[in-house]
Amino acid sequence: MVDADAIYELAQRIESSIEVDKRVAALHSLQSQLESAGYVVEADAVTSAVKVALKHANQALSTAALAFIPTYASMIYSGDGTESHSVLNHNVRMLVNSVGPLVIDKLGDQKERIREAARTALIELKKRAPRAKITACGYSFGTWVGD
Repeated sequence: MVDADAIYELAQRIESSIEVDKRVAALHSLQSQLESAGYVVEADAVTSAVKVALKHANQALSTAALAFIPTYASMIYSGDGTESHSVLNHNVRMLVNSVGPLVIDKLGDQKERIREAARTALIELKKRAPRAKITACGYSFGTWVGD
């Protein structure tokens, strides 16, 4: 069982103003803990931390966040068995709306590895939210489909 307080603390560390290396280490630790748990806890805090990391000017931190998104997106809809369908949908919607536009912006980066990480993250986001429309800079990825 994963400790929700530890996850929350790691997310707060990523959002804090500590050195970038410690933020990257916290992001890797967060990924490791979530992978070992097999489901996401503290989705709001984790999504907020990923958003902050993606916005950061340091490429090491934003690249680590891009690399984290596919794992996170693949786990966010699984839950631990206690969440309702609406809570899980909220978590996915929040992730897509928070980081989707930032990931699209990274597709225009000068470095190929950043663009490739952004493509991978965007594909995984789209797999998890097939009806989502992610828009940034006038471009959109996907469309809403009626229920």
